[in-house]
Amino acid sequence: MCAMSSVLATHHHAARCGAVRRENAWIAPARVGFSQARRGGGRDELSAAGLGRFLGYATADHKNKNHEVDDLEPARLFVGLPIDTVTDGATVNSARGVTSGMRAVKLLGADGVELPVFWSVAQPESPDRFSWAGYRAVADMARDEGLSLRVTLHFHGSPGGAVPLLPVWVSTAAADDPDILFTDRSGGRHDDCLSFAVDELPVIHGRSPLDCYDAFFRSFADAFQDLFDSTITVRVRRRSRNGWMLQ
Repeated sequence: MCAMSSVLATHHHAARCGAVRRENAWIAPARVGFSQARRGGGRDELSAAGLGRFLGYATADHKNKNHEVDDLEPARLFVGLPIDTVTDGATVNSARGVTSGMRAVKLLGADGVELPVFWSVAQPESPDRFSWAGYRAVADMARDEGLSLRVTLHFHGSPGGAVPLLPVWVSTAAADDPDILFTDRSGGRHDDCLSFAVDELPVIHGRSPLDCYDAFFRSFADAFQDLFDSTITVRVRRRSRNGWMLQ
């Protein structure tokens, strides 16, 4: 019984380790290899490079939705810039640090950086005027370093952070009529997002939220059109009924 238990335990251990016994030799299963260019750029390497302040997180972008290994289409690594990289529309906060961080990201083998773009920053004071200078400066930095730039367009700000929740002119309309703000299932009202119920209603100084969003998209496209084919990819982030929605 003891010998049988020992054999079963050995086989159980081998199965858990994924090993195969062939002719009295343990052979480890084949492992997926990555090219040398993809070995750099992990979280530990980024932290060791001192990028914690300027490059807060890393995300992988892969075209294979089934999460299968695809040797022909390796995962693309993007390193996230801080949400307060641009907060007034006109300038880049800690511009020299951001530039140095991008150079380090390039050396570490990452494909690009991810930049959050906020409606409240790009169109702060007036429904008729946009300010893209700060965001454009970051895009130019990425282009000059040979990095891709993944942009996420946000219609909400950053509660408790340095980014305004909504443009001032939108917050003014919400102060006059709080019901235009998003309300969750528990009845909690959110000052950083407009309600879906008013999407097509002229509740913002005679304009509907969808009209405002459309103007935001079009202005962004005009300001960065020369970089779409070479540097920039875009996502849209908006609050949904069950959380956040990326499009």
